[in-house]
Amino acid sequence: MRQLRKTPRTTLLVEPYCIICKKQAIVKTTRHWFIDLTKLEQPLIQYIENNCQLPTNAKNFSYNWIKEGLKPRAVTRDVEWGIQAPFEGAEGKTVYVWVDAVLGYVSAAIEYSQKISQPDKWKEFWFDKEAKTLYFVGKDNIPFHTIILPALLLASGQGYNLPWNVSATEFLQFRGQKASKSQRVGIWIDEALEMFPVDYWRFFLIATRPESKDTNFTWSAFADKINAD
Repeated sequence: MRQLRKTPRTTLLVEPYCIICKKQAIVKTTRHWFIDLTKLEQPLIQYIENNCQLPTNAKNFSYNWIKEGLKPRAVTRDVEWGIQAPFEGAEGKTVYVWVDAVLGYVSAAIEYSQKISQPDKWKEFWFDKEAKTLYFVGKDNIPFHTIILPALLLASGQGYNLPWNVSATEFLQFRGQKASKSQRVGIWIDEALEMFPVDYWRFFLIATRPESKDTNFTWSAFADKINAD
């Protein structure tokens, strides 16, 4: 990793202010730690091209990211919550959540190995070439599993197994809108189970799984699918 100074594009805004507290924004200089994805472009292209398990949507999404030009990506953030950055001079900074999250796949295996008192067990998952890892994600999480995670593993130089398959769906929308917790768009599991048996929901979600294009939940579609099929 190398240290770079980054000027946020928000400096192009005219008189920016916080929409919550209404205070004027202050521009500050900070230092962050980056992973230089540009140096890993060719290995990443080879990984994507040679991985015949990757579905078409995951490959195309990844190729588009690379075609737009890979750039150094920040690994640290100036926020209080999260995993503390382990780099010398990075006191008070935390690790970007989508770096911490994907590396959590490795650390979870290490923690499991320690829990069962087999400290080297995790290596069977990550270094045994017969082992395969499979990820189920939504399309917005594709690049973190086909570019960011492989890049971090490749950059270590230790021969980690790269993701064998990333099974990515398109979006299941709610009445034409993208689901959102903050906007309360969607159905929450506790609410769903109060309304209908769990098997109704399981069947509908499997039957309308957005494998190749976005699908849409409406109450009429739900009723028709359950009653007809």
